[in-house]
Amino acid sequence: MFSLQVAMCNFPTIKDAADVAIAAMLSSIQVSRVELLDEVQVKAINLANGKELPEFPTLMFELIGTGNLFLFELGVQTSCAEPELD
Repeated sequence: MFSLQVAMCNFPTIKDAADVAIAAMLSSIQVSRVELLDEVQVKAINLANGKELPEFPTLMFELIGTGNLFLFELGVQTSCAEPELD
């Protein structure tokens, strides 16, 4: 059974985040959507929704996969240390 999940990864710079987004889209990972947030946008989300997300450039991946396979693929193919599921 396929599932739809969102993974969030933080990066030190926008360029690092963009490089990983490109690598993920060129890989075999089934990414249906990628959103890039800068630290200002993450801060706005925190203030508006009472969240405590780290205020760094962030990629949000909407992934289609089976079980936890997409997490393994995301971590191995893009070197995202520990993607957080939303």
